[in-house]
Amino acid sequence: MLDKLSKRILKYMCTADDPSNTYYDFGGDLFRIADAVSSDAETVRAAVEYLHATGYVRYQGPVEKPYSFLLGHLGLHYRERVRRENAQFFRRNVLTPIFVSFVTSIITVNAWPAIQRLLQTLW
Repeated sequence: MLDKLSKRILKYMCTADDPSNTYYDFGGDLFRIADAVSSDAETVRAAVEYLHATGYVRYQGPVEKPYSFLLGHLGLHYRERVRRENAQFFRRNVLTPIFVSFVTSIITVNAWPAIQRLLQTLW
């Protein structure tokens, strides 16, 4: 699940002319991104590290000290994934409880008189 800052960074990076081939360095570009998303450079650096750990951003250079980053496949299509996560959240946390409540009501209203009759015949 992406936080607001990560979404803003991805949105900014996707607005480049050729987002799949635009490289951002950890120097001036990081400050430019920070200004664009109304944050500070260190917070943006931490968010970029998170985006790299989750596969949205790829690093260029040695893993210990990369010199630039660019959008990966997930980063280019992050809106689709966010949309899918929101739909899954809606199904799981809204539609399922409504369905369970509906089924429970139907069973209770229709089956309870039959259960009462059955219990009366047994006693």
